[in-house]
Amino acid sequence: MKKHLPFCLMLLALAVPLSGQGTTEKVTENKTTVVASTSWTAAFADLGGLDELDHIAPANLMHPPEYEITVSDVIKINHADYFIYAGYERMMQSMGDSIKKDSDAMMQINTNNSVENVKAQALKIAQVMGTEEK
Repeated sequence: MKKHLPFCLMLLALAVPLSGQGTTEKVTENKTTVVASTSWTAAFADLGGLDELDHIAPANLMHPPEYEITVSDVIKINHADYFIYAGYERMMQSMGDSIKKDSDAMMQINTNNSVENVKAQALKIAQVMGTEEK
């Protein structure tokens, strides 16, 4: 029995701290989800204080506004709380009635890149999203 005592003590010493190692609890946050039509409209949203948002048209396209929307894109937009777009994107004509959002959840912005406009559009987004302090 004396031979096994050090082994049992070591096993007990390891078992106590390891017993507290459970699975981490998932904290569910009620985060607002935002999807932008292109990386350009997403850049305006970023300036408006939004840190995490997806965009529909791939950023590596030569002319992202000409991106043809897919069914999975429509689903992504419908599941988001807000959709930010410029209005001239081809996808806006293609979507028709497939987007189930009220007008408050659809944020159309002017993407002219003048300093005044960029500030105004970023502020518009920040006011809707409550991120003016960022």
